[in-house]
Amino acid sequence: MHGSRLLILYVSPEFIRKDLNLLQLTNCICNFKKEKSGSLSAEEKKIFIIYSKETSEQHTNNIPESVGKIILANSKIKQSDPGFWDELARVLPSPIVRESPEEPFYEQIHSPSQSAFV
Repeated sequence: MHGSRLLILYVSPEFIRKDLNLLQLTNCICNFKKEKSGSLSAEEKKIFIIYSKETSEQHTNNIPESVGKIILANSKIKQSDPGFWDELARVLPSPIVRESPEEPFYEQIHSPSQSAFV
């Protein structure tokens, strides 16, 4: 999540049923907000929640209050909503501007035994 401006969470009924997932979700959001991202403040970082088509109000009522407060404070949409793709496009950050066409979109990481792209 280093350098990220947007965290997209996909929430399904199966995800909500597992307490460990909700603990991981809380930790993930806290780490995302704390992580320094250039000149962005925690307030400038966005969280966007997508509820699966199967997620009902009954499921979301089972979300613990601590996680529910985080979800309520951020943008959310149901995957089946007619304006889903427009809303998703609206929240996505603007594309990365490269200084030259030769500049890669990825970062190379070198280790003594191998190279990998991240």
